[in-house]
Amino acid sequence: MRKFENKVILVTGAGSGMGKAVALKLIKNGAAVVIADINYDAAKRVETEILRDGGKATAVKVDISVSAEVENMIKLIVDTYGKLDIAINNAGIEGKLGELIEQIPEMDFDRLFSVNVKGTWLCMKHELIQMKKQGFGNIVNMSSVLGTVGCPGFSSYAATKHAVAGLTRSAAVENAPLGIRINACCPAAVQTPMLDRATGID
Repeated sequence: MRKFENKVILVTGAGSGMGKAVALKLIKNGAAVVIADINYDAAKRVETEILRDGGKATAVKVDISVSAEVENMIKLIVDTYGKLDIAINNAGIEGKLGELIEQIPEMDFDRLFSVNVKGTWLCMKHELIQMKKQGFGNIVNMSSVLGTVGCPGFSSYAATKHAVAGLTRSAAVENAPLGIRINACCPAAVQTPMLDRATGID
């Protein structure tokens, strides 16, 4: 049996980059994967690729910073598959990098926290409601190496990833007695469209 046979796994931000790579790897290991992304066309392309190769996938459009959209996403997963085994909260934005703290526009700071922190919290909130009902589940949140150190010119992004790490630690302690495991992943720089935007590479 493949490692994730009969598992239903949600991957947010799976229309491109690391999320897409994770989703395709999970499919190869037997999972049914929910491809969630704010860019529905990108999510649909990944779904089409998976279905063409004989895998199980469902594309979902979601803005993770909007509670009702996240709640509806979890409902769709349960209505379609009957459960949610694993959630990988990968969706996030980079904002404008390279600015000193006093140069960051308030609107940009708020948007980063709305997606990276509030969005991760909303996903965990609704995932945990379902996982507690079913009595099992695993959650992986995407933090960053910048969630563990300071870095000039990356302060607002780093702050969001520190917050994700803090949310993860607290949620892990809260839910471990219930048999729900919660971890964070802290990758360094990975060649993705997000990194290309951040570094100005075409």
